[in-house]
Amino acid sequence: MTSFFSALTALLMMASPAQDAAAAPAAEASQEAAEPKKITDRNHPDYVRCRREPVIGSRARFTKRCHTNREWEMIAQRGNEGTREIVEAGQSGMVGN
Repeated sequence: MTSFFSALTALLMMASPAQDAAAAPAAEASQEAAEPKKITDRNHPDYVRCRREPVIGSRARFTKRCHTNREWEMIAQRGNEGTREIVEAGQSGMVGN
């Protein structure tokens, strides 16, 4: 009876590393699936672009701003809308002296 338990224990110990080894690639595959792929197409809406913008009052300092293409487009649209409102307000004579 003792030899049966020792043989069973030895068999279970040999099976455990094989199960762990089989589980490791599955765990790696699930991590790779969870991580998004890096976007390399520069025209993709979610591609991140960084721009250096000068700091006002300094000749040598710059700040780095990073946004996606989609966010840069929204920033440009908001800037254009604000400028358009200022120009239209000036044309209609609403600006007082």
